[in-house]
Formats: sequence, structure tokens, C-alpha cells
Amino acid sequence: MKKIIDSTLGIIFLIFFFNRVGLPYGLKFSIILAPFFAFYLLKNNKLLRLFLPFYFFVTYTLIHFYQGVVFKDFIVSTLVLFTLLIFLVSFYSFYKRSSDISAFVQRITEVNFGLTILAFISLLSGFQLSHFWYLEPFTPGYEVLPRLKMFELEASHYSFLILPLFYYYFWTLLKEWSVKNFFYLLSLMFSLLFSFSLGILAVIVISLGMVLVVHSVKLMRLKPTRNKLIIVMLVGSIALLGLFVFFPENPLAFRIQNLLAGNDTSGRGRTYEAFEIGWQVLNKHNPLVGIGLGQFKIVGRETLIYYYKFANMPEVARLPNAMAETMVVYGIVGFSLKLLVQIGLFIRLKVYQNMFQFSLFVSLFVYQFTGSYLFNEKEYVFWIMAFVPKLHAFRTSNYFMK
Repeated sequence: MKKIIDSTLGIIFLIFFFNRVGLPYGLKFSIILAPFFAFYLLKNNKLLRLFLPFYFFVTYTLIHFYQGVVFKDFIVSTLVLFTLLIFLVSFYSFYKRSSDISAFVQRITEVNFGLTILAFISLLSGFQLSHFWYLEPFTPGYEVLPRLKMFELEASHYSFLILPLFYYYFWTLLKEWSVKNFFYLLSLMFSLLFSFSLGILAVIVISLGMVLVVHSVKLMRLKPTRNKLIIVMLVGSIALLGLFVFFPENPLAFRIQNLLAGNDTSGRGRTYEAFEIGWQVLNKHNPLVGIGLGQFKIVGRETLIYYYKFANMPEVARLPNAMAETMVVYGIVGFSLKLLVQIGLFIRLKVYQNMFQFSLFVSLFVYQFTGSYLFNEKEYVFWIMAFVPKLHAFRTSNYFMK
């Protein structure tokens, strides 16, 4: 088992932390390693698992070709999509047969802690600061606040990576106290706080709130769990109250005020504005089946310029919202199918019966309407983790045993 873990960890670390490092924009190691993943599937007789998604996307490809597309951009995006499919099917096969996911979670958390320490050293020294910290204003009217991004394009992308690790240790610690697991959770909380993604923090609150409400009766019956939950809620409430009372001009309060006033351009752009722009583009073409891969940056440029009154067009024209992008690329049909598959799998696989999977599912479901992007391989990896029942200790039948 140790040999299997050690031989796989290098690839996991590379893609989890360094997927874009040293590569031109748009290129990732998950794409470069596609032949390796394809060989892995062939060796393990898993290539047939590509058939169903391959059939679906080929059908859409023929429809979009018939409509008319800019060939070069369409082909490049299609090739990227198929490398993504190969990677995801490979991860699914690995995840499903792996017998010790907990060991991988622990190793990734430890590496994340080590990199966080390096990030703070870089902040103090100023050496290669941009690799670790996002140095763009997080909301209009507030000074630049260094936010931990850990080799990702944005701080919010890094916060998103922490979600499954956070939920793993949160539910583990709530069930059974352990000093080691407490420090793991604490390190992840620091990472989340210093990346300061209000969207991800909100997603966590919503997810935990929903799971706690659904399983409130069972949680309250277990005295140790009940006591720890009450302590967590009290500490969190006191910390927030103290923050707003003693430091009223804190970044969190400023961002919330901007959001409520409608002045937060990042929040607007990742939510309703993305859908408004997407629908304007879609309405000019084919609302049912969309415009096709790689076409928004071409046919959507004028709409984007007009909507935001740009004097100079940004280098990359895209929608920073996964569901808005899905709607534009695959139309109302693709948008609806994606939601139906997610909800259908949630019900069929009884995801609500696993504390970890339930939390992750709610987070992903909400997050896709508030950010992300269509080719976000890590989001799809987390969807696989949300649907595949591997961490049996979090099943309600086991979790609520006295």
C-alpha cells in the first residue's frame, strides 16, 4: 500500500498544487500528461468508460459544426476537453479502487501547510511574492490586501482547493477529538482566512448549515458531538462579533458593505452579470444548443465590450461562472442536462447519507453559480469525490454510532 501511495503522490501534488506553474497560459500538466493517463486506462481496461461522454460531446460537436464555428478555436478547445475527459476518467478509476484516501488527504494537507509557511516567508522577504500571493484589489475602494493564492491564478481558486480537505477534518474532529486532526483543521482554516475568498467562505457556511439542519436531530443526540458543535458556534460568533466591534473597518465588513451596495465588481461579474452577458450572446445565436467551444471569446467580445463599456478589451474574454459558460457553450439543453445529472445522482446515490459527500455536493452546487469555469478539472474531481462513496466513516449509519 505504501508503494502505491508514494508512486501516486507525485502526480497528485503536481496537479493539485502546481498544475499551471511554469507553463504558458491555458496549458496545464493535466493536459500534458493526457497520454500517460490514457495509457493508464488502457493498461487497466478502462478506456471504454470514455465512450458515454465521448458520444455526448461528439453529438454536440456535429451540431455546432453544422451551425458554423471558428474552426481553429473550436478544435483547440475540443482537444482540451478530451484531455480533460481522459484525466477525469483516470481519476475516477484511481479513486474508486483506492483503499486509503485518508492517507492522501493527510499528505496533501501536510504539504499545503508547508507551502503556507513558505508563502509567509515570501511575504516577509518579498521574494517571488506573486507566486504565493494575489496582489489585486479584492473589492473597489479598498487597498491591496495580499491574499494567499498558492500558484493558482486567483485567491478564490486556491480557497476552492481547500474545500474537501476542510470538510474531511471538520467532520472527523466533530466526531472524535484528536490533537493531530485539530492542527490539520487549524492549518486549513488559516489558509482559507488568508486567501480571503468571501464566496468560498459563504459556500462553506451554507454547506455546513444545510448538513447540520438536515442531520440536526442525530447530531444533537450525541453528547460529545453536540458539545463540540456548540463550542464551535460560540467561538465563531464571538470572533465575528469581536471583529466588527473592535475593528469595524476590517476588510470583511468593507467587502460586505460593497456587496450590499452593489459596488463589488468581482461579486457581480461572477454571478448575475455573467448570466446576463451569456444570455445576450446566446439569444443572438441558438439558445437551445449554444454556440460551441472556444467561440465566446470571438462572438461574445462585442457583447462584453458593450456591457462593461470597455475602452480597452481585456486580453482574455471569458465568463467567470461555470454555469453561465455551460449555458453559452451548450445552450439551455446542456445547462438543464448538467443540473438534472447532478440532482439525479444526488438522489440515486443517496449523497445526503454521507456527511463529507453531502457537504461537498452542496458547496459545488452553489459554487458553480458563483464562479469557476467550464474546464476546471479540480471542480470535476471534487464532483467525483462527492458522488463516489469512498469515505465510509462519514456515512450517517457509521458517523452517528455511539
